[in-house]
Amino acid sequence: YIDLSSSISFDEKQNGLIYAADINSFGIIMIEILTGRRPLNGYNFDAEL
Repeated sequence: YIDLSSSISFDEKQNGLIYAADINSFGIIMIEILTGRRPLNGYNFDAEL
């Protein structure tokens, strides 16, 4: 048995960041479900700067 709650920090700023990341992740998953493809699919990430 591993108690995962023991590794969670209860800092308010960090919890706000975790909440924002959860909202972002939910949005990405919804885009994938609604469009049937991954976000930024076909985008060239290897472009020269």
